[in-house]
Amino acid sequence: MKTIDQDIQNNNLKHVYLLYGEERYLLLQYRDKLVNALSTKDDTMNFTRFEGDDISENEIIDLAETLPFFTDKRLILVENAPFFSANSDKIVEYMSQIPDTTYFVFCEKTADKRTRLYKAISKVGSAIEFKRMDEKTLQIWIVSRLKKNNKQITGAVLNLFLSRTGDDMGTIDMELEKLISYVGDRPVITEEDIMAITSVKIEDKVFDMIDAITVKNQKLALSLYSDLLTLKVAPVKTLKLIEKQYQRLFIVKSMANASSNEIATKAGIPSFFVKKYVAQCKSYSMQKLREILQTISDLDYSFKSGNLSDQLAVELFIVKYAASTE
Repeated sequence: MKTIDQDIQNNNLKHVYLLYGEERYLLLQYRDKLVNALSTKDDTMNFTRFEGDDISENEIIDLAETLPFFTDKRLILVENAPFFSANSDKIVEYMSQIPDTTYFVFCEKTADKRTRLYKAISKVGSAIEFKRMDEKTLQIWIVSRLKKNNKQITGAVLNLFLSRTGDDMGTIDMELEKLISYVGDRPVITEEDIMAITSVKIEDKVFDMIDAITVKNQKLALSLYSDLLTLKVAPVKTLKLIEKQYQRLFIVKSMANASSNEIATKAGIPSFFVKKYVAQCKSYSMQKLREILQTISDLDYSFKSGNLSDQLAVELFIVKYAASTE
């Protein structure tokens, strides 16, 4: 990211950039920065965007070879292309032959560093990965955003906010806009504000359902499952999310002596969620978690083979593991 900022500031832009990674909010911001630096608004003659699996290598190369009109730059933006997962020899070879007047920006969800195209871009331009932000960086960013709007938030309320939004910056950005608008002229954001305005994610409901199963509250667990059905969440998706949460619990349980950051990375969860998972793990042995994951696998097989409806599969799981006699 600093590389792009410095290139723009120094007016020393490279002829090809690859932006990729999970943090779409930042990636799209930097994509727009590059587009604005390399083209003028509404310049449809010298700025072309391609997207999807049907992009033609020949069409892109032909366009790249065309001199720009009434300016010194032609920009080609390529998003979600097949070039990083397929043999794209022409594009690979062309990366070392880009004319002085042509610039490329590639935007991808993932990019394998072992591919020839990734290596070709890295050699002549910049390949930049946008990773999820860690907890501390997110907190600093949120506090800074709120400060610009003359708003204050305590550490405890900030943690509550993050527990509701997760670590996706795009989601956080939208929830912050709602929150700032909701509190109006009040300078301090409270816990009540967070609970009133932030949306509950489906994964959070599943986590709460597992919490209810853990403490053998069968009635609450079935009620939460009913809420998911009301929200039109397919039972098969709910079962997959249950499996995902128990897989995470298994990983967290197996890493009892590791740091929070190590656990978060391995389990694929934000670091500020680790304490919640550790607390939930205390009610399970490794053997019980293995048994639960096997049960989920068996139920998954049963409804896929037609022996059981997917809705009943989830209900059977809840009844079994939330029963007070279990």
